[in-house]
Order: sequence, then structure tokens, then C-alpha cells
Amino acid sequence: HTVSARWPASHPFYTQRSSRFSPLLFTETVRQALGLLAHTAYNVPPDYRMGWDSYRSSVDPEALRAHSGFSDVVLTVRHRSHKARRPGGPVRLMAEVDAVRDGAYLGTAEIHYTAFPPALYDRLRGGRTDSRTAFAEALRPEAPVPAHLVHRVRTGDVVLSPTPEENIWQLRTETSHRVLFDHPHDHVPGMVLLEAAHQASLLTVGSGEAQFTGARFD
Repeated sequence: HTVSARWPASHPFYTQRSSRFSPLLFTETVRQALGLLAHTAYNVPPDYRMGWDSYRSSVDPEALRAHSGFSDVVLTVRHRSHKARRPGGPVRLMAEVDAVRDGAYLGTAEIHYTAFPPALYDRLRGGRTDSRTAFAEALRPEAPVPAHLVHRVRTGDVVLSPTPEENIWQLRTETSHRVLFDHPHDHVPGMVLLEAAHQASLLTVGSGEAQFTGARFD
């Protein structure tokens, strides 16, 4: 399948100080494309909940340069596996993605993910699936690490708080953030966790314009 996307000249969250897009914008594009295809190409019901089991990606840093005007991103998605154990049960999928931006190579990704029916998802979450209740009960975020240390301008874009221990940070869940929490969730979104890993990497590397060209989790 082929999925088209359009990137803006600048993104309010995923544009870095170096005038490049974060590689996580590619990840977010892949995430949205897989959600679209799961429902339209593989008939996964719209009330099923998606969960990623593993993810790895690689991007060309030159293809992440921001420039004036919109740019067209085209994803070629191949699902190598699509299994449902029984009718009404979870659906397990594995996808490989190749992407180009304005005709030039952008990156690749491989994702193993599962679509959970509502009843199973509720059991897995122990009944804690009310997103509005979860938002209302979310802990108030602690003070962030200095924004410039994670290449950010706005403190609201920082997802880590310092701790007394070296190279250990606390996750900040700023539920009012319009990109990371664009709607209520019953859990911390995976993109927030990936951004936290990204910022922790920057804190570990130290000063300078470090470039990250991929992501992986299992």
C-alpha cells in the first residue's frame, strides 16, 4: 500500500533548533499511516486499540532538513504478517515501511503491532480505560530540566525532570501539551516515551547539535 502525507515548512514541536525535523516526525507519520491502513485495508474495527510491540527505524539526516513550503512524503507499506487468532480476538500485524520526501530517500521502519478488541484491552488495563478520569488524576508535572539542554526553546516541550541520581530523569506528563496530548489518553502515549528517550540521549551526550538518525524499542 502507498500512503501520502504532507509535512509543513515548520512543525510546532518536531522542528529542532538546527532547522531540521526530529526523526520522531517520521515515526509519527508512520504511526498515523499504520492506523489508517489497519482500519481501511485490513478491516480492523475502529474501536480496537493499537499497541506497538516493537519498532525500529532509520532516517537520512539530510532528508530531515526543513525548508520553505510544504513537502510531500510518500510511504510504501508492506504488511508481512496479518494474523487474527479467532473472530473478535486481537489482530497481530507486522509492517515494513520505505519512505521518500519530495522524491528523495527519507527512511525505513519495521513495526510489530497488535490491535486489541475493547473487552481484551479493558482486561489488560485492569479496567482503567477511562481517558478523562486518567487525565483528571494525572500527577502534576515536576519542574523540567533546562530546555536548552534538550535543544528546546519552550519549557513546556520538555518531558523530563531532574532527579538526584546521575543520568536518571523523571517523566513529565504535561497533559495540556497540544501535540503530545492532543486528546485524552488512559496511558502515557508511546510518542511521549520516545521523546523522553530522545531527550535523555541529548542529556547524556551533552552540549552540541547531536543528530539522531533512528529509533528502536522492543
